[in-house]
Amino acid sequence: MSNPNANYGFLCDFDSRNIYFIKEIERAKLLKGNVKFYAHGSNVTTDTIATMPKNLPGLEKFQGKIWSQYLGFLRDPKNKFAETMCGDELGWVTVKYAPDGDTVFEIVDVVQNCTVHLPKEELLPTFQLEFPFDHDVLESLENRSTIGWYQRTKGLKKDAHFWDPYLGKVKIYPRHAKEIIQKVEAYRQDLLEPFKSEPITVVGEVVCHRKSYENNKKYPKFGIFLVKNVIGIKDVKGKIINV
Repeated sequence: MSNPNANYGFLCDFDSRNIYFIKEIERAKLLKGNVKFYAHGSNVTTDTIATMPKNLPGLEKFQGKIWSQYLGFLRDPKNKFAETMCGDELGWVTVKYAPDGDTVFEIVDVVQNCTVHLPKEELLPTFQLEFPFDHDVLESLENRSTIGWYQRTKGLKKDAHFWDPYLGKVKIYPRHAKEIIQKVEAYRQDLLEPFKSEPITVVGEVVCHRKSYENNKKYPKFGIFLVKNVIGIKDVKGKIINV
């Protein structure tokens, strides 16, 4: 049974209520430069790209859902998007700020006869994420005493992961866990003892798992994203550490 207190992320649970658990600063970073809001009297509106799923097996829980990359799920009480767009198409919509239940924005207009076509690489992005270093998630205390990385690597946890508020459960394979641990240990070896326990943040690139369709059926046991590359680590002040 999954942990009821875990934040699985609304992108993976398809439950936009989790938007309220996202820190304000994180939300601001996501919107900056991507969404511009306009005030018209008491109304606040913005334009954004939205989409809805095709009617395909395995996507039943998406049916009737309209999604914006930056604003989450959108309400469409007048069914304007469904009447204008086909499943899997990207369309331009105008939405207004109107919190209600588990959604925050409502569609007020859809640009007619206009579909958005993004380059393929933009549809399958690589995300740069930061997450806290947790040694216990990557390796047991007993395994840390193993001499030599050849043997030590064999003992790294196969189910290592972290939770992201947007992407949910993100897999960390042993080769990346090893790289993270090596960077942290190299940095901490020259620190005075009181500073060796200070928090460290890992910066990495994340991509969609090639088995995301199958994994989604068993979520949250299996995540649909994984760490592709370890960029580096940051100290408690947010400064990149060169090791």
